[in-house]
Amino acid sequence: AEWNRRYFASFNGNAVDDPRVTIRVADLADVLAGSPGGFDLLLLDVDNGPGWLAAEGNARLYEPWGVRACLDALRPGGVAAVWSPTRNPVFFETFRAVFPDAEELRTTDLAMESGESPDVIYVGTAG
Repeated sequence: AEWNRRYFASFNGNAVDDPRVTIRVADLADVLAGSPGGFDLLLLDVDNGPGWLAAEGNARLYEPWGVRACLDALRPGGVAAVWSPTRNPVFFETFRAVFPDAEELRTTDLAMESGESPDVIYVGTAG
């Protein structure tokens, strides 16, 4: 939250400090499981994203159970977005199995500004 506040406030209109925003620092799997239909937006930027760099305790978030937990935690029309440092076709197929409208967005414009390789954001909408 502090990282978002410090580096991204100018990009997101100080969203972290908006009184309508609630920030929870907790185990994401517990929050998802305990919040059916509780969110309009989920943005997962967990450790090093889906794939071989995912920490062992977080890997389940990128498996069918975790993606389904995201869907179940969204209100109708809610959006799930998952950051990844690189394209991950295996995860994308898992994500699309739960979010049929899923998109794979490359952050080319942002990467070009920083000189880094583009990251990927997987985005899907709840029914």
